[in-house]
Amino acid sequence: MLGIGLLFCFMIVIARLIWIQTWEKEGSFTNFGHKGMVDTTLKPRRGTIYDCKRQILAVDREAFIIRVDPSRLKDKAAIVAAKLAPVLQISENDLYTQLTENSKSVELGKKSYSIEVKHKVQQIVTELELQGAIYTYPCIERFYPMAEQAAQIIGFLNKENKAVLGIEKEYNSVLTGTPGDDQYIQTKDGVKIRNGGSAAPPKAGNDLVLTLDIELQKLVANKLEKVVQNLEAKQASAAIIDADTGAIKAMANCPSFNLNNFAKTYSPEKAQNRVLIPVEVGSIFKPVILARSIEKGQFNSNETFSSGSITINDRTIHDWQRDWGEISYKRAIELSSNVGFVKLAQKLGEKEITQAMLEYGFGDLTNKYGNTIGIDLPGEGRGCYFGRQLNQLDLATLSFGQSFTIPPIQLLPFYSAIANGGYRVMPYLVQVVREAGSESVLRETTPVYRQILKPTTATTLQNLLQGVIKNKGTAQELQNINVKYYNEELLAKTATAQKPRAIGKGYETNKYICSIICCIPRKEHVNAQVLYISFDEPRVNGELAATNIATTVAKEILAELGENKFN
Repeated sequence: MLGIGLLFCFMIVIARLIWIQTWEKEGSFTNFGHKGMVDTTLKPRRGTIYDCKRQILAVDREAFIIRVDPSRLKDKAAIVAAKLAPVLQISENDLYTQLTENSKSVELGKKSYSIEVKHKVQQIVTELELQGAIYTYPCIERFYPMAEQAAQIIGFLNKENKAVLGIEKEYNSVLTGTPGDDQYIQTKDGVKIRNGGSAAPPKAGNDLVLTLDIELQKLVANKLEKVVQNLEAKQASAAIIDADTGAIKAMANCPSFNLNNFAKTYSPEKAQNRVLIPVEVGSIFKPVILARSIEKGQFNSNETFSSGSITINDRTIHDWQRDWGEISYKRAIELSSNVGFVKLAQKLGEKEITQAMLEYGFGDLTNKYGNTIGIDLPGEGRGCYFGRQLNQLDLATLSFGQSFTIPPIQLLPFYSAIANGGYRVMPYLVQVVREAGSESVLRETTPVYRQILKPTTATTLQNLLQGVIKNKGTAQELQNINVKYYNEELLAKTATAQKPRAIGKGYETNKYICSIICCIPRKEHVNAQVLYISFDEPRVNGELAATNIATTVAKEILAELGENKFN
C-alpha cells in the first residue's frame, strides 16, 4: 500500500510539471492568478570621473524618488507642504499644488533625492501619521561632489539622463556601459517567481581619470569670481596647461552653475566654455608674428622705428600710448606697440604670414574658417578668417590680433612651444580610461608633439617676453612675486582687445577683453607651464587699467602656486 501511495504522489507531481510547461507557458497565467513572463532591462552604473589625484568629480550613487497619493492626505496638504518644502528645496506653493492634484500618484520635487533627504521625509511622515500616503522608492542618480567647480568641463546628465556638455557628453559611450536583462514570472500581486527565466547582469561603464587638478581648479575659479563680482565683468575664463605634455591642469569659467541643481542654475551663458569660443584675442597673438620674424632672420631687437601711429590705406592705427617717440623693436614688445608689430608684419608679407599660420597649427587664413585643435571636449569653435587673399590692412590688423577670431585654446599649444623649447603639444583632458571599479588601464593618452620653432627661436622669445615683466613692460607687476621658484624666468604677454560692435562696423568704446598669458619655462624637475586668464568687459577706465586686472590676477594665482603645485 505504501508503494502505491508513493507512486500516486509521484504521478501528481509529474502532472503538475506538465501543466506548468504547457498551459501556463502558453500564456494561461491570467486564469490562475499570474501576469506571465516579465522581461526587464537592467540599467548599468555609469563610469566615475576622477581628477588627477583621484578626487571624485562625477559618480552614480543611491538616491530616492518621493511620491505622494494626494487622496490619502485628507486635510493635511497645507501642513505637509510647509514641512516638506524646505527639505525638498522647492517652494511651498508649488509643493501644495502637487499635493492637491487629482491623481493617485504624484512625483514630488526634482528628479531624485539623497538618502539624508529620504530620512527627513520619513520623519515628517511618521510625525504626521501619513504612512502610505507619502512614500519613497530607490533609484540611481548622477552626483557631482564639486557642484559648480569645472561645470562646463565635466558636464551633466539631464532629467532624461541625456549627457549635456563637457566630458559627460564627449565620453558618453565610454561612461555608459552595457544594459543587462532580467526575466522572471510575476504574479498579479507582484510576487516574482524564478521559473524558466534568465538574468544577464549589466556591465558598468568605464571610469575616467582627468588631467584636471580640482584644488588648482578651485584656486583659479575663486580668483576669477572675485574680480567678476567686484568689477562687474560679464564673464571670465582661465586655463593652465602642462606645456611639456599638453595636460590641462585647470580650465575655469565664471559665472558657473551647479551641476547638482542645473534646473535652477543653468543658462546658455553660464554653460559657455569661453576658452573654446572664438574671439578677437588682441595682443596675445603678437608673439606669433614675432616668432616668424625671428625664424626668418628679419628681427633686430635694437632697430628703431617711430611709434605712435601708422596709416594703412585710409585707416590710421594707433599705439595705446602715443608719446613713446622713437623706440626699439625690443621695447615695442615690452610696451605692446601695435605700430611696431604692423611694421614686422609688413616686412614678412602675406605669403610668409599665411605659411606661418599653417605651420603653427592655426589653419589657412585664406579660408573662411580656421582649424580646430581637436581637444577632447565638445564645443570647440573654428574661428572666422578672411576667406580670400589678405590685403595690407588685413596684415596690419592681424599683427595685433584684430579682424579675425580664434578660440583662446588654440594659442596655448603655441605658447607651450615657447616655454618648452619649440614643440607644439596638443591639449587634452582625459589621462586614463580604466575598467569600472578597478586599476586596470584600458587606454592612456600619449602626448602629441610637433616641432614648430627652432630651439634658438624659443629661447629668443623667452628672453624678449621676460622683458615684458622685467623692463617696466605691460606685465611689470609680475616682477614683484615673492616666490623664489620663478626667479627671473617667468615670461608674459598681455592684451587689451577692443570688442567689435554688435551691429555695424568698428569697435566699442571702452569695452575690452583683457587677457594675459604667462609661461614658466621647464625646470630640472618640473615641466613647463602656461597660464591663460581673460576678463570680458570689466568695469574699468582705459586700456592700461584693463590690462592691469588680468596681470594682478595672474600674480595672485602664481604667488599661491609656487613650485609644489606644479609637481
